[in-house]
Amino acid sequence: MSQHPPYPPGGYPPPPRFPQPVPSGATAYTAAAAGVVLAIACAWGAFVTFDAISECVGRCVTRSGASYPISIACAVGLSVSALLLLVGAALILARQTAGAVLTGIGAFLPAVTAILFFLVPNIRVYVAYLDLTAMVVLIGLTALFEVVLSLLPPTFAFLRYKPHFPAGAPYGPYPPPGYGPHQV
Repeated sequence: MSQHPPYPPGGYPPPPRFPQPVPSGATAYTAAAAGVVLAIACAWGAFVTFDAISECVGRCVTRSGASYPISIACAVGLSVSALLLLVGAALILARQTAGAVLTGIGAFLPAVTAILFFLVPNIRVYVAYLDLTAMVVLIGLTALFEVVLSLLPPTFAFLRYKPHFPAGAPYGPYPPPGYGPHQV
């Protein structure tokens, strides 16, 4: 008697594993674009603040020994923030998670600086004297918007997503170069 191979196990084969949907990069790319805009605004704010400090050293309306160090700290904070925002935006475009963290930190600094501009009376006098109140408010609101965008879960989901290809498929669903019906 001839022996037949055993029957396959009953039932249907397991369904193929479908890849998870790719998260949308809308919040990440918006955070990168807003980071670049905020970096330019922070660099401009640092320049104006340093200029105001150098102009007001001898002839401002009110003088206080504590206002100059705070003003210098705000200008340095804006400069560091501009650098962090530019590096963070570049890292977001390179799909690195550190980019979202850097833009979040870089946007937090001008938000604090905008608050300091209004809490410290002598700095408030400088801002009013230079007629920059609207610009400080705009930078502060943009900074808060950037902090929220950078730290949203969809931003991190997009930056952490790595496409999964089956083992042995380094080129994804496409055949490796040199193979296919059109070989010469």
